[in-house]
Amino acid sequence: MLKIAICDDMPDFLEQTKILAENWSKKPDNMTISLFSDGDALVESHTADPFDIIFLDVVMPLVNGIDTAAEIRTHDNNVKIIFLTFSKEFAYESYAVKANDYLLKPVDSAKFYASLDACY
Repeated sequence: MLKIAICDDMPDFLEQTKILAENWSKKPDNMTISLFSDGDALVESHTADPFDIIFLDVVMPLVNGIDTAAEIRTHDNNVKIIFLTFSKEFAYESYAVKANDYLLKPVDSAKFYASLDACY
């Protein structure tokens, strides 16, 4: 089973990312997608039942995506983290949390699928 989490505070982008993942040509039959609107809920869920791949927005209220990824990395160095954001300014910081990719919104579907392929 492939477990994917998507975390974004903007409902439109949350849904768009979910649709992209559902349309992935290499998706396994037993793939699940969980949606989160904040980093704290994602960390709590991932701690209880880890995901394989996490798509994570960087700029979110309360806890940003970089801090969320850092918290996840304290318990899990194996999960694949792909940042999706409007902001180029945090790309360097994404290396500190061992991100697998850093994609800018609006997300190019070819880059999205290439990133998923590389993680799967």
